[in-house]
Amino acid sequence: MKRTTGLQALFSSLIAGCAAAPSDSPSEESGETTGATESGADGPGVSGPGGGNQVTSGSATDGAVTGGAWTDAATDDACDGDSGVLEVELSEADLAKWLDRTGELPRTLCWSLCNDRIDPEDEILACDLFELGAGSETGAGSETGAGSETGSGSDYVLACEWAYDCGGSGRGHAAVRAAAPASGDSALGRHAARMAHEEAGSVMAFVALARELEHHGAPQSLVGRSRLSARDEIVHAELLSAIARAQGVTPTFPTRHALRTRPLEAIATENAIEGCVRETWGALLASYQAQHASHEAMRSAMTRIALDETRHAEFSQALAAWLSTQLSPEANARVDSARHRAVQNAMAAIPQSGAGPEPALAESVGLPNPQVARTLLNGLRSTLWS
Repeated sequence: MKRTTGLQALFSSLIAGCAAAPSDSPSEESGETTGATESGADGPGVSGPGGGNQVTSGSATDGAVTGGAWTDAATDDACDGDSGVLEVELSEADLAKWLDRTGELPRTLCWSLCNDRIDPEDEILACDLFELGAGSETGAGSETGAGSETGSGSDYVLACEWAYDCGGSGRGHAAVRAAAPASGDSALGRHAARMAHEEAGSVMAFVALARELEHHGAPQSLVGRSRLSARDEIVHAELLSAIARAQGVTPTFPTRHALRTRPLEAIATENAIEGCVRETWGALLASYQAQHASHEAMRSAMTRIALDETRHAEFSQALAAWLSTQLSPEANARVDSARHRAVQNAMAAIPQSGAGPEPALAESVGLPNPQVARTLLNGLRSTLWS
C-alpha cells in the first residue's frame, strides 16, 4: 500500500469539502477580483497554455539610454509563451549617461528598463549586466547574438529575464519556447493536445533545472528529483498525446533554446511561481479531474498525472526550503513577494461565473466550475500560502 503524502491528504480534504458545494454562483470569499481568461472555448483560465518563450525585436529609447536593439519577449493577448529574456546593448557612454542622471546601480537600471516593457502583473526573475569583450558573445539567454562582432560599438548588455503569467498548469522555464497551438474539430482533442504541450514543456523545464542545480552545488537528492520529475512528464505527455490523436488532433510540442546558468535568486523566484504555486495548483486540479472526468481515458490519465504532479509540488517545496538557505534576507523577501503575486494572478485567472469551457468538455475532462475552482484555490492559499 502506497503511503499518502501530506499534499495528497490536503488535496483529498479540499476536494471532499467541495462535494456539497452549491451550484455555480459569484464567490465572495476570495477577496479577489476575477476576470475573463484567454483560454478561449476549449478551457477555463485554470488550465491555460504554459512553458514557452516567444521572442520578437524592438528598440531601446528609454531616457538617456539610446541605440542598441532590444530582444523583446512578446506580451500580446495570445498567451502563447510564459517566459522570456529582454536584452539591450549599451555603450559605456550610454551607461554613464544613465548613471549620471539617476545615480542608480546597473541592477536597478535593468529592472527599470524591463518594467517599462512588460505587463506589471508579470514577474521579473533576474537582471544582469554583462561587459562585452572584443569579439565575444554574451551568452545572456537569447539566440540573437547580441554580443557578437556586429560593429555596434556596444560595451555592455543588460539582460532581464521575466515570467509571463498565463495561468497555465505546466511547469515553465525560461529556456522553453512554446509552439503554435494544435488545431482540430474536437474540443476534447484540442484540450488534450494543449495539456500534452504543457507536459512536454515541463520535461524540458525539469532537465534544465537539474543542470542549473548541479552547477550551483545543490544536494544530489534535489538534482535527482528534478530528473525523475522530467521522466514523469514524458509519460504524461505520451498519455495526453494519445487522447488527442484518438480525437483526430495532432499535438504540437515546445522547443528548448540555450540559456546561461542563472543566479540562485532567479531559480528561486521561478520555483516559487512555477513550482510552489502553479504546479501545486495544477496538481490539485489534476486530483479533482481524476475523480470527476467522465471520459475514461482522460480519467485514467489524470489519475496517474495527479499522483506524479503532487510529488513534483512537494519537490518544489523542498527546493524552496534549500534555496532559502542560500539567499540573503532581502532576496528571500523578493522571492516571497513573487510567490504572493503568483497566487493573486492564479485567482484572477479563474473565469467569472458562467464563463469557461463548454459543459460537455468540462464534464469530459472533469474541470471544476469557477465557484469550485475558487474554493479549491482559497483552500490552498489558506493552508500553504498564507
